[in-house]
Amino acid sequence: MADNITLKTYKGGNVNPQDDAIIYETAIPGSGIFKGCEVTYARGNVLHISQGFGMIRGRFFEVYETEIDVRLADVGETLQGRVYIHLDLSNADEPIKILAQAAAELPPLDADVNINYNNSSYDLELAIFTVSSAGLDGLTKVFPTLKAGSGGGGGGGETLTRATSYAVGDAVTAVGAPGWATLVCTQAGTTAASEPSGYSRITKVGDRV
Repeated sequence: MADNITLKTYKGGNVNPQDDAIIYETAIPGSGIFKGCEVTYARGNVLHISQGFGMIRGRFFEVYETEIDVRLADVGETLQGRVYIHLDLSNADEPIKILAQAAAELPPLDADVNINYNNSSYDLELAIFTVSSAGLDGLTKVFPTLKAGSGGGGGGGETLTRATSYAVGDAVTAVGAPGWATLVCTQAGTTAASEPSGYSRITKVGDRV
């Protein structure tokens, strides 16, 4: 057998989880939710997350119905908040978990598009909101929705079109945006007749245009 190349998919071959993820990521680029994972108010500073299924860079996961606490702000303070899924392949004991975060300015999410090669981390944002001392407000779903047949070079599988209506959570790619970027609708509406210049200024996950 050659010592400088290995065939993974053949009788007697060994396809490990990393190989599997690379194959799935090629077929379904990007990250998002297939079904469920809806974030809603439970009570006070507690959010409810429904059962669901999703994929981060080819890594398939299931979310069990759960609740998560969010740290409230001090009196007179307003914070930005989010709930997200954190995938860390370097953490063998707990490679994936759901986290809530509140801060005056939220830090960038982890977004190594080569996570399957670098054994690194990647975050998938589920919802954003504002946090006061009284509770949570403005809860908005922001995760991309993965659909059947979404392969073909972009996380959402569809290319953004002009003068078209989109709903919150719709995910698309755009010609003017970086090739790795998936655009997620955070406010329902209709796209303008001409493409805005802001897409070219996208440099990291979480940028808004």
